[in-house]
Formats: sequence, structure tokens, C-alpha cells
Amino acid sequence: SSGINAEYNHIASKFENSDKDERKRIAQERLRKRQEEKEAKLEAERIKREEEQERIRLKKEEEERQKRLQKEEEERLRIEKAQQEAEEEERKRLEKIKQKHEGKYAGLKPAAAMFERALDAKKACSKTLSAVKEL
Repeated sequence: SSGINAEYNHIASKFENSDKDERKRIAQERLRKRQEEKEAKLEAERIKREEEQERIRLKKEEEERQKRLQKEEEERLRIEKAQQEAEEEERKRLEKIKQKHEGKYAGLKPAAAMFERALDAKKACSKTLSAVKEL
């Protein structure tokens, strides 16, 4: 009877051990899955952080590019304005010189101005001659 009992205990122990092994294996599998999930979550967070940093870097780059373009445009407009002012000053200077030379003949075409000058010279000559005749 004790032999049968020992055999039964041995078989029962075998089942208990295999049951313990199975529970241990299941627990290890769950632990491994949790660890993988944790690692996957950390990796996803790392990727998200890197993407956010890249987005910020690109945004900064774009802002700097826009700022540079704006400065270039402002500089171009400043130079253009200075050039226009210089051209306007030169035009006014030339206009003054032209008016000094032309005087009352301003606005006439060159041939007409020459004709008017010739008439004025003739009148001046006539006046001088008539003044001399009166003497």
C-alpha cells in the first residue's frame, strides 16, 4: 500500500511540478511581453521627440530664411531709393545748368532757341546802331 502511495505521490508531484513550470513559463512570457511593450513605448517616445526637435529645427531654419530674405529686400529697396534720389538730384542739377544757359529760351527746341537768339542779337545790334546815329 505504501508503494502505491509513493507512486501516486510521485505522479501527483510530477503534475504539480509541470503545472508550476507552466505557470512559471506563462509568467516569464507575460514579463517578456511587458518589457517589449515598455521598450516599444520608449522607442516611440524617442522617435516622437526626435521628430518634434526636427520640426522645431526646420521651423527655425525657415524663420531665419524669411528674415534673411526680408533684410535682403529691405536693402534692395533702400539702394533703389537712394539710386532714385541720386538720379533725381542729378536731373535737378542738370535742369538748373540748362536753365542758366538757356534763360528765356528754356523749353524751346535747339533750332528755335538759336533763331530767337539771332533775332535778339539783331535787335541789340539795331538798338546800338540807332543810339550811335543819334549821336
